[in-house]
Amino acid sequence: HTGVGWAEGMKDKTDKSVLTAVQNILAQIRILHGHANEVSVRFHTDMDKSFDAEVKAYCNDKAWIRTFTEGYDSNSNSVVERRNGKLKQGNRTLLLSATGGRLYYEELWDVAMSHIIDMTNHLPEASNQAPIEKAGGSTLKIDDMVEAFGAEVWYYDAPPRRVSTANTLDTPGRRGITICW
Repeated sequence: HTGVGWAEGMKDKTDKSVLTAVQNILAQIRILHGHANEVSVRFHTDMDKSFDAEVKAYCNDKAWIRTFTEGYDSNSNSVVERRNGKLKQGNRTLLLSATGGRLYYEELWDVAMSHIIDMTNHLPEASNQAPIEKAGGSTLKIDDMVEAFGAEVWYYDAPPRRVSTANTLDTPGRRGITICW
């Protein structure tokens, strides 16, 4: 077990959305493992209905061993639950530092999650090796590869894009956030 992980945001939990997300996640994990074809031999899920039908058929077609835990039983897969907790904590930290609050600019959560997953894959964990190194990938120097995730900016708002009810005394600048990833 290398500890390399990935996640994908989904617009809903329909069979098609979940299958597409599973395929994208596995493709990304294969890339992180140097395109190894046999990265996944065990596919573990809880009893969520969204993993039935298309996802189940996909897993059966690949001849993967599929294991289950009861839904909402966080003690059944402590490795994944610990990683999920670490990613949530990292995501909250990125959003707080970039926006000044967890609930501001909520539409950035998926970009922040991708960023923290990438960081977690490149930071040593439970040894002096990062998960990406255990997977055969090359390590990156975090100090050189990472800038601040996000920062407050003021940008020029061109006249055609301005709110029609704006006062002529309003400044042409608007507050925003830049993502530096």
